[in-house]
Amino acid sequence: MLINPNVVLRPGQKAPVEGVYACNSGCGHRCCADAQGHALPDLPEGCCGDGWRLLRKGPPTDEERRYALRAFG
Repeated sequence: MLINPNVVLRPGQKAPVEGVYACNSGCGHRCCADAQGHALPDLPEGCCGDGWRLLRKGPPTDEERRYALRAFG
């Protein structure tokens, strides 16, 4: 599945693919979707973004999992 990295996904939307997503404000917030279809989390309090963009498709690394929010099914 091809995913346009410019598409903004809103919190609560299902992740189209497993991967690492970044907030669209550029402030560095990340979330990991361990599986396609998991709901993307709310953005952290104080974040000026309004959604998530796919940063990297594929399984999150251990380090990415440690420092990112989690998406859940």
